[in-house]
Amino acid sequence: MQSIGSTPIPERFSSVMGLGAPTALYPAKNSARWGYAIFGLLLLAGTALTVLYGIYEVIVQTDKHGPAVFQDTITPPACIAGLMFLFGAVLAFSAIQNWNRAVVLYEKGLAYTDRKGLQAWRWEEVSLFFIAITRHYSYGIRTGTTYVYTLRKMDGSQIRLDNAFAKIQELGGVVQQKVFPAQYERLAQALKNGQTVTLGTVGLNNQGLTIGKKNFPWTDVEQVGIQRGFVSIKKKDGGWFSGATASVASVPNLEAMLAVVDQIVKVKAG
Repeated sequence: MQSIGSTPIPERFSSVMGLGAPTALYPAKNSARWGYAIFGLLLLAGTALTVLYGIYEVIVQTDKHGPAVFQDTITPPACIAGLMFLFGAVLAFSAIQNWNRAVVLYEKGLAYTDRKGLQAWRWEEVSLFFIAITRHYSYGIRTGTTYVYTLRKMDGSQIRLDNAFAKIQELGGVVQQKVFPAQYERLAQALKNGQTVTLGTVGLNNQGLTIGKKNFPWTDVEQVGIQRGFVSIKKKDGGWFSGATASVASVPNLEAMLAVVDQIVKVKAG
């Protein structure tokens, strides 16, 4: 069995070949597996108990007051049982989804497992890399952050890495660093060849930048930046958002795109 230092790699990764030595293991969190499974089963057990209680109560009340009280008696436990079953089923399904999820990083790529099996990708095979980071607040107080990193190949194959993984922010950062060189090289070469490259709602070529249906010649663009989760264009003699915006989550290969743009106009991360 392979290992990373003193950490053994799960046996299901034993068939991975050609990616070099393993460098890091990121399994799904125990809370995303055992935690969801336990609470899901508790809720499903509670559903059964609530149904039994409802049946018992209906028998008792209809015996005392007749069938006219049937609906009023059965409705509360039926509603409670329905909600408990729904939440329990969702948690149980999430536990099943996360049970075998894990990522092993290698020198030349990554391997990913879930309930559907094993996928092994070389870094240069990642054609699109999406980043979606959502910060949650309650009464002005930050309560948490949701991270979703999506990798996609040219054939449509996809891997989704989210908060079910331990150290998800670290994992996403390492993957972003590894896929950057190939994505930057492809983008720079395409522009050098005079091609237009479309990245989600953003397009760019040697003449300018497009966001949605709006075109901006490079001569009209003072700066491109990241402002409050959006890619925004600052036009000359205008302010931020004076041009157009696109959600960061909708623009794949963002780091490579900004690196190329920075060679033409200024890029500001806000």
